[in-house]
Amino acid sequence: MAKSPLLICAALAGLVICACTLPTGGVAIKANPRMSAPGSIDFSQKIAGAIKDSFSDGEGGDMKVYDCIKVLSPKPYTFLIRISLFENTLESIYGQSGAIIPENTPLTPDVPLEPIQLSKLNDFLEGFSFAAIQSRLYISGDPIVTKLKMELNDGTGTVNELINNIDNRTSNLDSSRSDYEGTQLPAGGHEIQNFDDLLNSRGELQFSCKIITKEAIPVNEVSGSIKAELLIWLPLAFKAGDTGDGGAVITFPGMFETGEDLFKRKKGDESMLDMLRSIRLEVKLNGDAFKGGTMRITGITGCPLESQSIVLDLKGPDMEYVQKTVPFAPDVGIWFPFGHTLTISRGLATTNVTFSAEIDYRIKP
Repeated sequence: MAKSPLLICAALAGLVICACTLPTGGVAIKANPRMSAPGSIDFSQKIAGAIKDSFSDGEGGDMKVYDCIKVLSPKPYTFLIRISLFENTLESIYGQSGAIIPENTPLTPDVPLEPIQLSKLNDFLEGFSFAAIQSRLYISGDPIVTKLKMELNDGTGTVNELINNIDNRTSNLDSSRSDYEGTQLPAGGHEIQNFDDLLNSRGELQFSCKIITKEAIPVNEVSGSIKAELLIWLPLAFKAGDTGDGGAVITFPGMFETGEDLFKRKKGDESMLDMLRSIRLEVKLNGDAFKGGTMRITGITGCPLESQSIVLDLKGPDMEYVQKTVPFAPDVGIWFPFGHTLTISRGLATTNVTFSAEIDYRIKP
């Protein structure tokens, strides 16, 4: 889409060159120029970037986002998110004296972790929910963990898990890498109920976990370590809800430079496009992820998308709106009806940009 102003400017420049010698009565220009050029905008990377940004607040020691590089098209572009809930030696956190630690004694402080803000997801997903989330809790460490139980709470009541029979198994994720070669969550762990509801609420994630003895344990056994990690399997598959107009909208952050006119006009250049009666911009894709949607642009009539193309067709009142609006720097989104499943595969991108226009203009001498 960024190439479209260049195509338009080239077409207009050609017309000016051809009309440099004018007859006495002026000249009427009627033409239908058409230009086509390769173009590459990777939609999957733009949306993936927004997902990574949404989880970046906790990125570091407590959270890591892995790119699932072996999950390929036509399956959704997928991420694996690891949240470290707890990792420490039991000996260092248990401060009570005595030979025996009684049953139901907390071994960890009930202190919430740093919150994770998911509100950034609202910047590009309005009314959509994640359609295929999976989550598992992995607890591992010294053999003593089989004598423990764990409570996980999100503070809202959506996720409130009690793990009584701990499967002593780690996720074995490599913290030095940013990619993951599996095509599903690692084996083992404990499935977390209602986690999709929590993530789709777009609120604040603030977990607390409590490790508790489920039987009396001699103090001298409390010398090992324990690790608790939460893994989220997050494919870019979305289900359209209803925002009040019967559907949901996905927008594309950073498609246009903020505040800059799409046709590179400045204030006072409103007449620059007067010679144009219509403009058609067709962006061809390498997939049909947006088929069934309607392209929405600020101030412009919606354009249904029925193929592997995104089409901007400006004529009549829409063309007049563009001509008079400087800067024309619209918000761009695609609306889908309630219940539609939108799947963004790895590598979903544009392949070609075609610009055509109808010119009907008289140049006075």
